[in-house]
Amino acid sequence: MKITAVNSDGAVLKTPLGQGQPGAGCDRATTNDDLGGEENPRSLGVLITYGRARVLSLGDTTWNVENRLVCPGI
Repeated sequence: MKITAVNSDGAVLKTPLGQGQPGAGCDRATTNDDLGGEENPRSLGVLITYGRARVLSLGDTTWNVENRLVCPGI
C-alpha cells in the first residue's frame, strides 16, 4: 500500500502525478471562494494505491484547491 499526500494546508503537489495533463472539463473550471469554515482550507487529501486499486480522499478540501489538483498549470 502506498499513501501519497496530494494537498495539505492549502498547498498542492509541486509535481503532478501521472501525465500532469489537465483533467476533463478544466477549460470550463469555475472558482468558489466559500471555504465552508476555517478548517477546510487546511484539509489533507491523500491518494491511496494498492495494486491496481486507487482511492482519492480529499476530505473537506475546498473547491479552488481541488481545481488546482485536477487542472495543473491552469
